[in-house]
Amino acid sequence: IFLKKISLPTHKHPQKTPQYNFIQMAMPGGVSQVKDVAGDELVISTTTALKGDVEKALGKSFTTFEPVKYTSQVVNGLNYQIKIKVDEGYVHAKAHRAPGENGTVTFKEAAGGKTLEDGF
Repeated sequence: IFLKKISLPTHKHPQKTPQYNFIQMAMPGGVSQVKDVAGDELVISTTTALKGDVEKALGKSFTTFEPVKYTSQVVNGLNYQIKIKVDEGYVHAKAHRAPGENGTVTFKEAAGGKTLEDGF
């Protein structure tokens, strides 16, 4: 988070002191806020690449496997935590995507039995 100082004109607001606006920027190593997938093709393709590993880790097969929310962390590539809608509820999956649009996806872990409201 960065601060940007803005000054208000003194002739209009003589009693006011400078105000500060918070500007949110992606910081290497910092985890993003939870975001909606909303057509993000990189998250969708990452989720698709994870399906077999998630099914194997949880010992289940899923007909429905749709990402709905995620966080990302800029490292040498991207670390993702993805909330995935499955047949009965939600799954949380963690993965790393190597740099570049076609970067290799590496499965880290998965947890089943989640709800839409559960945090990561």
